[in-house]
Order: sequence, then structure tokens, then C-alpha cells
Amino acid sequence: MSILTTGHVIRSITDRFGIPREKIAFLIHSLAGSVVILVPISSWVAAITAQLSQAGVAPIGSKGAHIAADPFFIYLQTLPFMFYSFLIIGSVLFIVHKNISFGPMHACEQLAHKDSTIAPQHEQSVSKLIDLAIPLATLLLGMIVGLLYAGEFYIFGGNRSLVEALKHNDNPFLGMFTVGAIALAIGILLAIKRGTYSVSKLPRTILDGTHLMLGAILMIFFSSTLATMLKGDVMTGQYLADTLIGSVSTMLLPALFFIVSLICALVTGSAWGTFSLMLSIAVPMVASLFGTLPVAPENAVLLLPVLGAIFSGAVCGDHISPISETTIMSAGSTDIQPFEHTYTQRPYALPAAICSLLAFVASGFLIQKSILLAIAAPLIGGLIVCCATLKMLSKS
Repeated sequence: MSILTTGHVIRSITDRFGIPREKIAFLIHSLAGSVVILVPISSWVAAITAQLSQAGVAPIGSKGAHIAADPFFIYLQTLPFMFYSFLIIGSVLFIVHKNISFGPMHACEQLAHKDSTIAPQHEQSVSKLIDLAIPLATLLLGMIVGLLYAGEFYIFGGNRSLVEALKHNDNPFLGMFTVGAIALAIGILLAIKRGTYSVSKLPRTILDGTHLMLGAILMIFFSSTLATMLKGDVMTGQYLADTLIGSVSTMLLPALFFIVSLICALVTGSAWGTFSLMLSIAVPMVASLFGTLPVAPENAVLLLPVLGAIFSGAVCGDHISPISETTIMSAGSTDIQPFEHTYTQRPYALPAAICSLLAFVASGFLIQKSILLAIAAPLIGGLIVCCATLKMLSKS
């Protein structure tokens, strides 16, 4: 939902500088899922750790465990392998710093600068920056405090350290829901006090918000149900492991999972649904390749690159999908059409997607030598190739 807030806030500013809304939508969208998946206190991470646990990543002694490890710490170890997030963030910084412009976006920029088709907004507003800052600060601080309190951090009367409190938080969703409700209530009260909102608008606001998120929620529900069937009943992961042994190089698994996850998120429009579906296949499959279950994560050397590929592919597919909720919210917050947003941003995102694929190919082969080499070489090489490609396209 930060996409909606950011778009509504900055579009009135950027309109006055002749920056097309298509480019603002691209910048906001690129830094949405790509950043939030890297932040350990986000709702995405809570969903990811729950789905990792459901897929078979669980502490030793847990029933149905395929990988003997804590899901949250597996997520933390996977962070450096989320190549698409780093490459698209690097691309955005490079595009802004070097004023990169090409493709359909270039025509939008020329039109905005030449004809000033987006009129500057001079209407008076009684809104204040503090109306935004207070609810956001409440949300962020409350999220941190809530996670630590639920995890029995010693400052709040528990007996666990910071890391242990985050690790053993058994119900992060309840804390996030509570803090989100408090932040919403504070925002509404501030708006009512300022005279920019009224209680009579609340039912309509709730209805619009529910309609906006209903598709994503249903997708997660059905994909989670299917994922449970694939893991526990159909046993897709074990079947694929037996089929691939001797026929396909296991070193290509990260690249293959990146492609499949990207396609899945592209056609469904749901990164969360893709996480749930692909993790239920990947975790049992990778575990079956490396010994008797449950497997220690250090023995399943391809686990982290494969997980990173799934997360990267899902975020990439969600980013360029014309039907994803983040695409719709990015377009809506900047007041453009979703397909127009997809059409103008896709040429900017494709270099990062292609370089991510190449990075996962390299990482799959380098992981046998060194985990540091499997992270640094593909990431640095991918950033160089991605920026060079964007520069070349801008010149052409």
C-alpha cells in the first residue's frame, strides 16, 4: 500500500518539473517489491517465512521437514542471491543519475517537456507533512516493537536476545495487523481533524481497499492450497528431482527456477502466489538431490541460489505483469492506465531481467567453489552489463 501513498504524494511535485507520470510510475513500481522483499520486517517476509515453513524448511525434529533450518534465517541467507532486486534498484539509480531515456518512455518525456501536457497543480491544500509522517512512523516503530514483544525480547520482559526474538516470533501476522489498524486509525483521526476526511467516507474507503486487494488475497489462498497438495500428496518436488538427475545439469536449476517463477508471476500477477507454488516444488526437490531427509542447509549447496531465483523471478514477473496488484496500484497512484504503465516501463526492466538470468546461470556453476564468489561475481558482472545496456539503448 506504500505504492499508493508514494504516488499520490510525489506526483503533484513532479508534475511541476515536467516529469511524465509514466516515469514516476516506473520508479515507484521498481522500488516497491524489489525493496520490500529485502527488508526483514515487511509483510512480504512474514509471508515468505510462513511459506518456507509450509514447503519443508523447519528446525530439526519438526514433522515433514526437508531442510533442517529455521525459515527466517534461511531467508536472511538468501538475501544476497535476490539478484533481480539489486539489479533493478541499481538500474533505477543509474537511469536517474545519467538521465537515461529511450523507447516509449522517451516519447512521454519529450511530450511532457515540450508541451507541458500535465498542468501544474496550484490548488490549496490544508494537508501537512506530519499527517503522513505520524501514521508511517507509527507503522514502522510499531512493527519493530510488536515483532520483538511477540518474540519475548528481554527489554519487554522476555528472556531472548534480539536475534532470538526475531527468530522465534510465532505469530507475526497478528502484530502486523494490529499495528496496521492502529496506524490507519491515527491517519483517519488526523485527516478528520484537518478537515480533509469525514467518517461518512469510511465505508466507501473500506470497500475500495477491499476490492483492490481481493484478487491478491484469493490468489494467495488458492495457490497455498495447491502448494500443500503438490508437496504432501502429489510430491512434485521428489518426482522432479528423480527425473532431472542424470538428464539436466543441476547447476542450471537456479536459472530454470528463475524463468519458471517469472512466467508464473507474469501470467498470474501475484508474487506471493508464485512464492507459495514454487517453494513447495523447489524445497523438496533440492533436498532430495543432496541426501537423506532432512538435509542440513550447508549440505544442500544449491538451496540458496534456487530460493533466490524463485524470489527474484516472482518479483520480476510481478513487476512487468500488466495484471499484478502492484502494477495496478502504481498506475492508479500516478493516474495513468495500467497497460500504458506496463508498455512504457517494460523496456527499462528487461535489461535487469536478462542480466538476472545470466547471473543465476553463473551462480549455479560458481556455488560449488565458493558462496562468496557465487554472489559477488554474478552480481557485479550483472550490474556492469545492465548499466552498459541501458546506456547503449539511451544513445541509440
